[in-house]
Amino acid sequence: MGEVFFSGSGYGSSGGGGGGGYNSGNEGIPPSNCTHLRIEHNKDKSVSLQWKDPTDTIINDHVLCTWQKTVIVRKKDSYPQTISDGTVVLENTRRELYDTQVFKDTPPDDGDYFYRAFPVSVNGVVNLDPANEFDLSIEYEFLYDSTNSNVNGCITYPVGCVNENFAPAKMDYENNRFDYGGWLDSWLLDLFKPVMLYNQWGNDIGLKIKGALKLTDNGDCSGFTTAIYGNIDYIPENVEEIESFELAAGFTTGATINATQQTIYGNSTTNAHSPQLIINTSKKIEWSVPTSAYAYTGGTIASSGDAQAETHYKTRLVYNKGGSTLTAYLTSNDGDEVQMGQLSVSNIGWNEAIRLGLDLLATPFNGTIHLKECSFTINNSKVFDGSKYKNLNGQIMEELNPNDYSVTVEGKPSHVADVNCNANAMRLWKDFYIKAEEYEPDKFHFWVSNKKKSQDYKCWTHIGTDNEPTEFYFDGLFDGCLVDNIVRSLSGQNICKNVAGNTQIQYAKANGKGWNSNELRAILAEQILLLLISKSTDTQTAFGTGRYSGGSANANNQLATGQLINRGAFHGDKDNGAVKVFHRENPWGNIWKIVQGLIAVNGKLYVKFTPGTADGSTADDYTDGTNAEGYIDSGITLANVTGGYINGVSLVGGMGLLPDKTSGSSSTFIPDGVWVASGTMFARFGRYPFDGLCVGAFALTLGDAVSNSDWYYGVSLSYTPS
Repeated sequence: MGEVFFSGSGYGSSGGGGGGGYNSGNEGIPPSNCTHLRIEHNKDKSVSLQWKDPTDTIINDHVLCTWQKTVIVRKKDSYPQTISDGTVVLENTRRELYDTQVFKDTPPDDGDYFYRAFPVSVNGVVNLDPANEFDLSIEYEFLYDSTNSNVNGCITYPVGCVNENFAPAKMDYENNRFDYGGWLDSWLLDLFKPVMLYNQWGNDIGLKIKGALKLTDNGDCSGFTTAIYGNIDYIPENVEEIESFELAAGFTTGATINATQQTIYGNSTTNAHSPQLIINTSKKIEWSVPTSAYAYTGGTIASSGDAQAETHYKTRLVYNKGGSTLTAYLTSNDGDEVQMGQLSVSNIGWNEAIRLGLDLLATPFNGTIHLKECSFTINNSKVFDGSKYKNLNGQIMEELNPNDYSVTVEGKPSHVADVNCNANAMRLWKDFYIKAEEYEPDKFHFWVSNKKKSQDYKCWTHIGTDNEPTEFYFDGLFDGCLVDNIVRSLSGQNICKNVAGNTQIQYAKANGKGWNSNELRAILAEQILLLLISKSTDTQTAFGTGRYSGGSANANNQLATGQLINRGAFHGDKDNGAVKVFHRENPWGNIWKIVQGLIAVNGKLYVKFTPGTADGSTADDYTDGTNAEGYIDSGITLANVTGGYINGVSLVGGMGLLPDKTSGSSSTFIPDGVWVASGTMFARFGRYPFDGLCVGAFALTLGDAVSNSDWYYGVSLSYTPS
């Protein structure tokens, strides 16, 4: 319980009165500790705090202590020792309010400030246990004897460690709920948060872009696009109210113009957009007004001059209802505006699918166009201004309710299943550190800490491509689905499969800078956490089997995404259903997921733990999968095996485990399957619904090249902030 403070002694000094109303004149015991203490230091210099208030102390139906409030105190340079030792920034009387909401405080200057919670009873008794300090260093440990074949006996907790007497976490199949054991109030459960994360098309002005277009913060776009749309909200519900509109854009052509390339532009009933600016293979600039019930009616307005390389053009298309005209204008290099043509337009065909948009086809310029100054004006009022564009790639759109992703933490409907939303459902990782050592041959000691206590503690997940630490790391909540040739993480979708692995990786990267497929560094870190909390190497039994059987090439028997969006952070069954750990759905079973950072060359394993070279590798990025140049030799060589079970592991990267022996069984050692073949093979983890209980957190195939495609090979997302 820590130090006990009685209400007759003021805030913590022996004797003294007053104390801000905490002296009740009665003695008693203090409330229990707060739990789930979380602190984040924000870029705007504010501090975000969350915690769970203590419950009342009741023994044998006798109420010994009733919680009244929790007082948060801030102090410069050291932790407050009592409520009066610092500045009281909050007195919260609503129990557990800040377990789901965030309390923000902004210190008065740039000094080092420390925060501490003081639970107070109705009798005025204050809990002075230092465990209520925010940002407290807490470390968990386990020992793993990989020579012990007993899946529930090979992991032990060392004597004297914080978690020595913790009951292991496991799925309670009888009551269909997850039993957190002794880990319910641990900081581990605060490591992961479900969020919607913007990809490169996320922006603050309702701009929606299709195509391989790269966007910058200043509104410049380079690459290829098939469509740029203004938000449908910009268009009045009653289109008859539109007396005039103007669509304007400025763009700079690339250095060369290749007239032999083909220009493709679309206008269909399912993907309607108009008007269209087309730069065609004859190097002319033209406005196209297609004949379609879903777009404008009319003909074509074309320029008579050739498009020039490295030239800045400004274009305007102006509609005037009163004059029934549609007029196109063009300016080159800020010269005089030239009327390219004019059409008589008696009717505009609108429907709910229409986005007032612009089509830019970059192929005549070898795939490069630089777009600026895109704007929409309706009835002389500018409703869209591309010059104010801000790219939101990698920023959080919304936080999802951790117990029901269909709503946000504020209780509003979420975008977790919205394929038209420019964001993916992702799992936010906070940083934590793993230290590992092999203290005897094939016996390992692991430490898992919320603080980096020495250089031996590794957190490979939070290293960016520039080799600098990042605040967060993200990976997909779901197996990847394919939307417009982009791998997405969304609920309620069929999973991406029958696509070559290298193409799947490119589809994942198509979300923008920082996006990729799953990475080895996250797989290894999650494996260690699962061993720690379950005290078992049998992840199928501890957490759920996942979809492990019934699949075939003709009847895949795979689950769509979002099966467990309302089941909290962990859930599973032993009946061939979905499984979920730390908010991630189907980390094993359902489909093999391609993973960057592990390649086998004739059975020799080569690894890479960061996208840059911070891990000691010499490759500046992951290879294309056809070689392992610049990767780290793990020292492990595996013979060809088909569905062998793991019965030995080696320590890699100072924090994770990879199989080095594959002659175990489905009930011993690590009962997960391994597949290895000769040649240059690319890693995929988790297994698919075939071969029974070979699935699991350690299930691994190195049996196919990166380019292989089949119904059992899929992908999931990751995102590394820059």
